[in-house]
Amino acid sequence: MLFSIGRFGIGSATMNEENIAQMFSDIAPKYDLLNRVFSFGIDISWRRKLIGSSAKGLRICDVCTGTGDVAVSFAQQDSLSKIVGVDFSSGMLQKAGERIRKKNFEKQILLIRADALNLPLKSGWFDISCISFGLRNISPMEKAISEMARVLKAGGQLRILEFCPPEKGFFLRLYKFYLTRIIPLLGALVVGKKGPHRYLASSICSFLKAEEMKDLLRKSGFGNVVSRRLTGGIAYIFYGTKR
Repeated sequence: MLFSIGRFGIGSATMNEENIAQMFSDIAPKYDLLNRVFSFGIDISWRRKLIGSSAKGLRICDVCTGTGDVAVSFAQQDSLSKIVGVDFSSGMLQKAGERIRKKNFEKQILLIRADALNLPLKSGWFDISCISFGLRNISPMEKAISEMARVLKAGGQLRILEFCPPEKGFFLRLYKFYLTRIIPLLGALVVGKKGPHRYLASSICSFLKAEEMKDLLRKSGFGNVVSRRLTGGIAYIFYGTKR
């Protein structure tokens, strides 16, 4: 169920990407717990909204699948769907594999260890290409979006769930304080390290604003670009249709 894809895999990553991959592998055993703690459980409803209500029997590409929660949720919604989960962290994929086996979705979900910038997948094959809380860790983002577009059918839908910094005001200051001060402390209590969560907080603070993200999708060739604001604007779901 888990394949290592030669030149597309982690071996082809730069040193910085290797460090990021290792960081996610290190926190993989407690990644889901950390998400629940950091978001007070709200991330579950965010992912449920990302999945939404889709047609039956779709082909779905879940990029940066992590521990496989989105892939499994798609499988639970429709037993006819075919899902490919891609990630460059072996630790994350190990946890995803455990979750998939526990849910008996081995025939429905295929896991691939690969780089989001070079997806070893057939062009024009998928109905949905999605990524949740992974895009900000990829550089250049435009290349990842291009790859997600490439594997989509014409008329297929891109879905992105990501944190965005609030626009301004007191809530922005409070949010940044939580990200830069509280999250590293909570992370250190759970996994014993502050470093990974300092990086994650920094990546959120420096990410594109919602309108900038929509502009990027339009420039990448997507039509019908819309966004869904979540929990006061700290997270968004972005949608685009492949022309």
